[in-house]
Amino acid sequence: MSVKRTVLESLARQRLADLARSFEAEFSPSGMSKGDLIDGLARMKRTALEQLLPELSRDELKTACERLGLDTSGREKQVLIDRLKQDNQTWRQ
Repeated sequence: MSVKRTVLESLARQRLADLARSFEAEFSPSGMSKGDLIDGLARMKRTALEQLLPELSRDELKTACERLGLDTSGREKQVLIDRLKQDNQTWRQ
């Protein structure tokens, strides 16, 4: 499973809907299930991991790191973002 999909799966349904609106998704998030929102956001090119991660809160990033088995320590968002990006590079190889 991709890092992007794992990050999306770690978010609540309402947060996914908010992100879909924020990234101007070509689908209406209203009434969509969490799974459908994840699928829609995962397919969007505008929600590449590099664009998605800065939009997340520190707690959301920590949860994503935890799900991926990554170190969750660090007070700054950028440290967590860098870990997730590095894991994504490793996953792609």
